[in-house]
Amino acid sequence: MGLFDEVSVIGPSPFKCASGHVQGGPFQTKSTEDPAMERYYLAEGRLFLADRLCDWDDDASAPEQSVEHVPDSEQCILVVKRPLTAQAMTRQLCVYRACSRCKEVEYRSATTARFRDSLESRSPWVEYEITLIDGKLARVVPIRLETREDVIRQLKEQGLSVVEETARR
Repeated sequence: MGLFDEVSVIGPSPFKCASGHVQGGPFQTKSTEDPAMERYYLAEGRLFLADRLCDWDDDASAPEQSVEHVPDSEQCILVVKRPLTAQAMTRQLCVYRACSRCKEVEYRSATTARFRDSLESRSPWVEYEITLIDGKLARVVPIRLETREDVIRQLKEQGLSVVEETARR
């Protein structure tokens, strides 16, 4: 399997799943020169690299943190300011993830544990090829955008039993 990097979008995202859900990430990619669990961000059409959390070896170099209270609520938001460094990368990246907003498809796996079926789930897949020129997003091309119906069809073609919504009630 090997290492991968992550790419997330800050602000408006050019990525959508087949059902139209906006995808901000994180996406995985193994297309960078040397994948090493780095965290990249696309912001305002440019690629940035976040400083690694493990590189902050003392409190003086740790990111600035603050707490914002949500009005009329018992909640608060932790705000962490991390340094981002602009990247002048020129290359194509394949970025991919499962859509977390699409309803998962549940199915019975082929493996059994103690003579019982195992219930598993799979979400529709989202995969894009992005072209970066000097760190600027030049092109976004959808490679694979699955719908729930695509996932159901693929699972049935593999001989797996899909759990229909009516059967779950």
